[in-house]
Amino acid sequence: MYAHNDTFEFIFQILDVNDDPVSDAIVKAKALFPSEGVYKVVAMCRTNYDGKCTMELNQDVEYGYTIQKGSIVETIEPTLIFDSTTTFSLTETTLLEDYYSTDDVSSSLSYDNITDDITFTFNSLNGNSYKYCLNVYNKTSLKIIKNQCTTTSSGTITLNYDFQDNPTKVEGTVTISGTRYILNTLTSDDTLNLYDQIGKLGTFMMWLLTITVVLIGIRVNPAVGVVSGIVVLGLGYLIGLVQISWPIFVGISIIGGGIAYWVNK
Repeated sequence: MYAHNDTFEFIFQILDVNDDPVSDAIVKAKALFPSEGVYKVVAMCRTNYDGKCTMELNQDVEYGYTIQKGSIVETIEPTLIFDSTTTFSLTETTLLEDYYSTDDVSSSLSYDNITDDITFTFNSLNGNSYKYCLNVYNKTSLKIIKNQCTTTSSGTITLNYDFQDNPTKVEGTVTISGTRYILNTLTSDDTLNLYDQIGKLGTFMMWLLTITVVLIGIRVNPAVGVVSGIVVLGLGYLIGLVQISWPIFVGISIIGGGIAYWVNK
């Protein structure tokens, strides 16, 4: 809790019925205006990937709260807050409602870690025209980095963005009768290649395996050893464990092939 003039910075965490964080939820704080006899919104924030956001509020004021996530709205009665972090729960679930509202739509969301293309494909099974959006967020702040929308019955949206070097969250959404539904999600954690997951130790083991295969192959025939080493290196490249560029790999293959031809003469 941090003091700022007469207010303090409070942290709010929003959880769903399974106690999982709810990201991209809007939390509004409402205070009573006695002269008008009504509550008005005086602060608001949007939860991040961990379901948390902050607002500067007066510790001595009873605030009412409204939490909204898509079509879910939860109202919290006015209360004083004493803890630096306050947890609220969304006690409703719209999974079943979302299913029936979007059962007319089929969709997919994918990321190509070679081209860095994010592709959102969608189709209305009954030919209805809806608004579809592909949104790329910073996973921590949930600030939109890129987005593109279209209104149609079917189609594809493609955005180019380097997923793996940035903390990213992507959503493919559809808006039906004024309500926005999330159809597909991806985060940068979902797209880590094998090198990202295993790290430098895995790369070292791959090179060690390559050298071992070459040495064993040489005992049979030098050309066999060279070719076997290129094959193992190629497998490591294809699964993303050997971090070299495509031109370098081609160059190594050509040089290795030349060596194999020369020693086999």
